[in-house]
Formats: sequence, C-alpha cells, structure tokens
Amino acid sequence: MSVNFVKLSGVGQSSVFSRQWFAAACVAGALTFLSPLPCSLSCFGEDSAVVPEAEDGFEAMRAMAEAYEADRKWFSALAVWTAAFHASGPEQRSFAKSAASDLVKRIREMPAGVPARQFEQFEPVLRQAVKIGVDAASMLLGEEFRRRDRAEEAFQVFRQSAGKGYAPAMIQVGLMYSNGDGVKKDIEKASSWLRPANVKGDASGKYLLAECFLFGKGVEKNEHLAVSLLEESVEMGGPARALDLLGTCYHKAWGVPQNSQEAARLYGLSCDRRFYNACANLSVLTMRGDGVEQDPERATALLKKGAAAGNPLCMFFYGAALLDGLGVSQDPVAAADWMKKAATLDNESAMKWCREQGLKWAEE
Repeated sequence: MSVNFVKLSGVGQSSVFSRQWFAAACVAGALTFLSPLPCSLSCFGEDSAVVPEAEDGFEAMRAMAEAYEADRKWFSALAVWTAAFHASGPEQRSFAKSAASDLVKRIREMPAGVPARQFEQFEPVLRQAVKIGVDAASMLLGEEFRRRDRAEEAFQVFRQSAGKGYAPAMIQVGLMYSNGDGVKKDIEKASSWLRPANVKGDASGKYLLAECFLFGKGVEKNEHLAVSLLEESVEMGGPARALDLLGTCYHKAWGVPQNSQEAARLYGLSCDRRFYNACANLSVLTMRGDGVEQDPERATALLKKGAAAGNPLCMFFYGAALLDGLGVSQDPVAAADWMKKAATLDNESAMKWCREQGLKWAEE
C-alpha cells in the first residue's frame, strides 16, 4: 500500500558508589529505561561497594547520570540526578536540581510522551523529581496522567505547582477548570488562571497560553494575540516547540500573513534544537518546494534524522518515503520496519497502516 506523503503531513558505571545512594537511584526499578539494566545493589558488587566522601560521591553520580544521558537512558539519568540531590551539599543540590530540570524539559519535547508500557515503572522517578522541586517534572507527570485518563491526579499535580507560581502549571489548571477536566467546571476560576499577566516573564508559559488563544482552549480564540505570545516566547529563548508552532502560523496564515519561507526558517531552527516534529514539517515543505528549494533527498534525510532519534512522527513519514521511493530508494521491507517502530510508540497513523497490512508490532 502506498502512502501519500504530502497529504499526511500536519504541517560505564563507577564502583565508587555507596549502597544507600545507589538504592535511592534505583527507586522502583528506575534504572531500566529503553534497554533493561539491572537494578540492585549487586550491580556494583555488594561486598566491594566503597562508601565515598560526599564530594567524590557526587562526582561519581554526576558522571553516571551524564553517561545515561549520553546513551539516551533518560529516566535512569533522572533517577540518579534526584538521588544526587539528596546526597549532596547546597551547591551540588542546586546543580543536580538544575540538571534534572533540564533533562525533564528535554523529555517533554518528545511528542510521543512516555510509552504506555513504561510509565508505571517511571512514575515513582517523576514523583521523586517533583519532591525536590523540579517544576518541569510536575508538568510531565500531570501530562502523562491526563494521557491515561487520570485527570483528578493530573489536576492535583498541576495545582500544587501552580500554587508556587509556575506559569505553565497555571495554564493547565485554567484549562482543566474551563473543561471540567479532573475538577468541577468553573469558568470564573478558569479565567483567573488563563491571563497573560500570569505568564509575564515565563517563556514556556507564554507558549502554552499562545496555544490556548490560537485554538480557543478555555479562552476566546485570538490568533493575533497567540502569535504575539509565541513571538515573545521565541525571543525569550522559549521551548523549541514554540518555534515550530510559530512556523505553522506563518505557513497556515494564522494571525499573520502567509509566508512559507518564514515557516521553513522557523521549522529549521526548531529542528536544529531537536524538536523532531519540526523536522517533519520542514521535510514536507522541502519535499514540495514550498518556501524552500525542492529537494526530496534532503527532505528524506530530515525524516531519517528524526526517526533515528526515536521520533514516531518522523518514523512514520520516513516509512512512507521508503514505501514510495521519495528521496530514497524504495524499500518496502525497511518501510514496514519503521512503521512497526512508530506503531510501538503509539503513532496512530502507523498503527492504522500496520493493521491494514496485517502486521503486528511489539506491544499490540
């Protein structure tokens, strides 16, 4: 079966490690992300474990966390950073918390979220990050609760963070009051949370509120205000997805005159920051020659980059390119493999294609 590419677009461990610190890092089997890793004190040899001085211990944990990050074992790294926070002095705690926050922000940039089969074991890790004050972890935990129809728990997580003045959580609380999602519907309370004043000085909050005004979520739709908020978010160095959404505004003429060249530029900047949905959007424009020179090979290379990084949308589109031989040699076998990988990560289009072909994927 062929796929119409254009129509489908929506534009190393240290032995110098104390038992108690490693036990903390092993919260509920946390060190098993992506590929199975043993999670017990015997990992390091129970009889030979050395209890280091605090300074040496923190450096060992830091090295381990950074090694996990390099291997894209995100939750393993997060577990170690949160453990390092508890085992360190004030300056090191600040470093560990900042590193954990940066890591969670990167995880949140992954459009597919946490795979359903893995969330149960990672929930305790996120809760530990929330306890040490990582606001981005509150957002990720709340978002994952909502994806799993646990709206009341999501509201409680968002409300706790919003009460501390965290702007992105304020927006989520406002939306949930507006929709009666996890809490009794209350438009007056929703309006009090969904105010531009609440996101003053917060780039991520501006992005989230821009989404609300762009699509009329909890507020009256206002595309011009949405674009203004997105531009402010981008100027402040906001999330890469703000660049992507602003690019879509230019491409679809939402609140600004249509400008495919500007859309391609913004998609490129977002893609460079590893927001791979933007790579997919830029790939579609490049495949069409819309606002950028037509180049099927470059378009497919963008998809391959995102697919290799684990992005399910890029996996699906790369599979589609392989099916039709767009910018790459036609390869139905490889195409089916990428479709199954995308389906395993809950990409609905890939799941539909696999079912139509009678193909099963890992978690079906």
